[in-house]
Amino acid sequence: MEDAIESYQLLLSKGYHGDQIIVVGDSAGGGLALALGLYLRDNHIILPRAIITMSAWTDLAAEGESYIRNQYLDPLLGHGTEPLDVLAYAGTKEMIKHPYVSPAYGEYHNFTTLMMHVGTDEVLESDTLTVAKKAANAGNEVSMTLYRGMFHVFQLAFNLIPEAKKSWKIISEYIQSQFGCERP
Repeated sequence: MEDAIESYQLLLSKGYHGDQIIVVGDSAGGGLALALGLYLRDNHIILPRAIITMSAWTDLAAEGESYIRNQYLDPLLGHGTEPLDVLAYAGTKEMIKHPYVSPAYGEYHNFTTLMMHVGTDEVLESDTLTVAKKAANAGNEVSMTLYRGMFHVFQLAFNLIPEAKKSWKIISEYIQSQFGCERP
């Protein structure tokens, strides 16, 4: 978190404005992108234009229903895989539900625009759904796309599977539209 804050503040100190920045992250990086946004808002630092997440890990307490429902479907984080090291990320048990560690427990008033992608077979599916719902209910612009039958960070397959290709196309077009760029 400290590195993300310092990197963001470095961009601002170099003359970039929040409207010129989009933060993107997948898995723990998606959770970190959201936590960064919460920190920036809470500390009255200008937010980025948008945050884009793919398969964001936002609930280190693993309370979402997809942790049970998808445990035998997700080949990367499901049953029989190496469990996520919650304490290595959180530091202490007391921090597990802190919004800067688990953004699913944060409040999303006065937040930035969100684009969130997640697969329906992911153990972490409910992590994205929880944040998307909270952010939308708080009045933020949220674009949330579910990819049927997709596993954790399926986007890493890039052009090898149609859903990954579609996800990257949507993200690319979104970023270009935010900055007024058109693809040739």
